[in-house]
Amino acid sequence: MRLPNNLKDKVLAILVFGDPARNLNKPWPIDTPSVDLAPRDGSTSSQNIASFCNKGDIFCDIGAITVDPHLAYGTDGSTTVAASFVKSKI
Repeated sequence: MRLPNNLKDKVLAILVFGDPARNLNKPWPIDTPSVDLAPRDGSTSSQNIASFCNKGDIFCDIGAITVDPHLAYGTDGSTTVAASFVKSKI
């Protein structure tokens, strides 16, 4: 995402659910393809990003064949973890 420099410092957190651009060889920044209590790897480029990919999510888990895991983010605890992540940035 290309933001003007004057806006970049104002971005507190970025949340991504079912990111199709997720690198499957390195499940960054979630350590496993499920809700994690530490949704970032701590590097400079990811310290304000939380990316979630549920196991079996057709949009971010290659080989998945159902949309149900993608639809589960609102009820599986992901949003609670995401809200805590954002709160920690405020």
